[in-house]
Amino acid sequence: MRTILTALAALMLFATPVVAGDFEDGVAAYKAGDNQKAFRLWKSLAEQGDAGAQFNLGLTYATGQGVPENNVKAYVWISLATVQGDEDAKGDMGIVKKMMTREKIAKGQELAAKY
Repeated sequence: MRTILTALAALMLFATPVVAGDFEDGVAAYKAGDNQKAFRLWKSLAEQGDAGAQFNLGLTYATGQGVPENNVKAYVWISLATVQGDEDAKGDMGIVKKMMTREKIAKGQELAAKY
């Protein structure tokens, strides 16, 4: 399952429209292997409501690239992107859910509702 998410994360970088600023810098950092820098850049944008950054942050947590793997946090960020209509997030939400227990899904839903 994690392999699928890692492959999706790599594909996402090529499918996501390029925009100026921190998002693009995050993509460049990810491609260069600096996952921690990409995480920092996307986190700031995600907290401001950027759906693409929320999706990328969710994938970062789901795959453990640059941060410890955490499916609850992955669920939170991907679900926030899903609510905003991000099609990639909608598709990957099911994959993340399959990696979680019912209790962890409930915790993810609870945390996402706080945003």
